[in-house]
Amino acid sequence: MQRLWIPGPLPGLNEILDARMVQGIQRRGGKGTYSAMKRKWTEVIALQTMAQKLKGIETTRFTYLFYEAHNRRDPSNVFGGGIKLIEDALITAQLLDNDGRKHVHEIRPHVTTRKERPGVSVFFGTVTMDMEQAMMLDGEAEKVPLSKAVASANQMGES
Repeated sequence: MQRLWIPGPLPGLNEILDARMVQGIQRRGGKGTYSAMKRKWTEVIALQTMAQKLKGIETTRFTYLFYEAHNRRDPSNVFGGGIKLIEDALITAQLLDNDGRKHVHEIRPHVTTRKERPGVSVFFGTVTMDMEQAMMLDGEAEKVPLSKAVASANQMGES
């Protein structure tokens, strides 16, 4: 089982759809906001995977534990945007060949509120976990200090 920490919050599905619509309107005018958003988050996530020394996988099951700073966004909005950006970034970082059903066998998302350090912990491997198991494992992982590279990527994600 591997764990990836991504500082957040990540854009929700509503933010992605809004950016996509704006990009469609601006298409003739150059780069759209969706492309910039996806490029930024792909870079942040790729830096995190390198800093955390994650290994490539052929097939996997994902457990996502999203930490939101407040309760304003509904779970489907949080999951829809975050999961898509994360899996696309894992493909770009060459950790995952594809996000189709041949490679991703299960997705188990969870969301909770934590005002300090919003973000998402992504666990991937041969099993998935319920929220309590993920939070317990995440609590152990949080005791390990972040490396300078991860701290740098955290700052980048906040801008």
